[in-house]
Amino acid sequence: EESRGWIRILSILDLQSNREISRGLRFVHPDDGNVFDSTVAILSLDRAVKSKDSISFRIQFYAKLPRAISRTGWAPGTQFYMIAQWFPKIGVFQNGTWNCHQVHDLTEPFSDFGTYNVRVTVPTGFVVGATGQASGEEVNVDGTVTHIFNANGIQDFAWVASSALIVKEHNFSYPGIPRVVVRLLLQPDHSTLGNRYFSAIDTAIKYFGIWYGPYPYGTITLVDIPRTASLGEAEYPALIAASANDYSVKNDFSLENVIIHQYGHQYWHEMVANDGFEYPWLDEGINSFCADKLVRKIYGPFVSVYKIADVYPVRLFPFLEFAGFPLAALIGDVWIPQQYNGLSDYLENVKTDAISEWGFHAFVQKSYHVMAYDKPELVLNTLEGLIGEKVMTRILRNYFEIFQYKHPTPAEFENVCEHVSGRRLVWLFNELIEGTGTVDYAISSIDYFRETDLSTNITSYEVKVLVMKNGSVTIPIDVRLKLEDGSIIDTTWSGEKRWGVLKFVVHSVPKFAQVDPFNKIPIDICYSNNSYVINSDMRGIVYWVNQIVSYVQNFLFTFLALI
Repeated sequence: EESRGWIRILSILDLQSNREISRGLRFVHPDDGNVFDSTVAILSLDRAVKSKDSISFRIQFYAKLPRAISRTGWAPGTQFYMIAQWFPKIGVFQNGTWNCHQVHDLTEPFSDFGTYNVRVTVPTGFVVGATGQASGEEVNVDGTVTHIFNANGIQDFAWVASSALIVKEHNFSYPGIPRVVVRLLLQPDHSTLGNRYFSAIDTAIKYFGIWYGPYPYGTITLVDIPRTASLGEAEYPALIAASANDYSVKNDFSLENVIIHQYGHQYWHEMVANDGFEYPWLDEGINSFCADKLVRKIYGPFVSVYKIADVYPVRLFPFLEFAGFPLAALIGDVWIPQQYNGLSDYLENVKTDAISEWGFHAFVQKSYHVMAYDKPELVLNTLEGLIGEKVMTRILRNYFEIFQYKHPTPAEFENVCEHVSGRRLVWLFNELIEGTGTVDYAISSIDYFRETDLSTNITSYEVKVLVMKNGSVTIPIDVRLKLEDGSIIDTTWSGEKRWGVLKFVVHSVPKFAQVDPFNKIPIDICYSNNSYVINSDMRGIVYWVNQIVSYVQNFLFTFLALI
């Protein structure tokens, strides 16, 4: 029971009539009909509210924090409290009706923008961090302190309180970008990580400001989560939380990655506030694209997976840690380019859920992650590869400028993409977002014929390259032909038909052909068929077969010696 959390409404006062009206409250279940779900309620009024009229309530409620889980709660073994999703929220009134979904495990909350004036009373000695600007403190005679916060143009309010946090402050400044006060609340055992936190958040504020638009709130609070709290990383208006690994291997920029990702949500979800229940990809997918792009620019390749016996790569999941120490780091490490991080999960769930599916309708948690994070990022990287980085940045900047403090839909994002790029993008939205179409272009074969002009004694080769479209999505595809003399010929195939033969007349023997040589299309589901080599080199295969056979042989010798 102590691990559970809940909110209990005690009274609702109609301030105009000064009457208590909570008896008109009843729970509803608009998503799944689950009568045991108590996360959405309708309040029936005893009087009508006319057009352009208003009504004011005072709601008295009691909230009990759960043991730290899913971005809110108290942490065992320490006086640390993350207070989020802690008050009754009003649904969003859209198109003449209320949009108010039940709480679901995977999806984000959806709220309207408002003004918050919050007074937080805690015991003396507690550090408090919160959404918004701190406007003062009041010392009370009962040994408590009341912290006062104000915030405008936000859709949620969260705060943290702890008796064991180190407070550090830093002013971000950069020409052309408004100054931001950065407040960092660190765990004592992470006191040496301050510079990494500040460096990462400064990087995020700078480049998101340059690329998409300035951060408007004037302050942001970073919270370092204790390792006993199963909170996960979290983002709220002007407040983000991250967890730092106590031991980091070389080139592991996971902390910086998390900070930049969570800061990105200030743009894609907190300010451009799409419905996270119905269109989670509009914030998670766009933010993953933007954050990973920045991480690649600043930090370059970093450790993404670990390898066992120099062969089998594994991700650093918590079960590979002990007391915060990454056991897998003792084995070895490799890196994967950020834009390909979600590819393996996508390949496992190519047809499971479309990106456009409502988040809480996802088949399983992994397919939700694919439809909300991985596949949208791959789609956006593919779009950028085709239209160019500058155009893609203009698309997102326009999208931010138009829909800041609004609730955009996928159709509105599509309109911005087409307007700024000047292209029809039906293939992208119909096939890859609304549907589960796939991209798979391949080189099937290379044939060539030698011809010698007897009058000039010049030898030429007629080369035929067979290109296949194995997927369902049509994208113009780059094709490269490399010759034995080192020369390269690049061309483009429309990709409209199921196959096509590209003909070349050259003066050297062809060496190999390749589709997508510039890696513009990371959403391709099969990289192994992207090239065709005339004279294959077997040395790599022989090496890996020899390695695997050696490991199996050593394992068997060891096993037999022990029995």
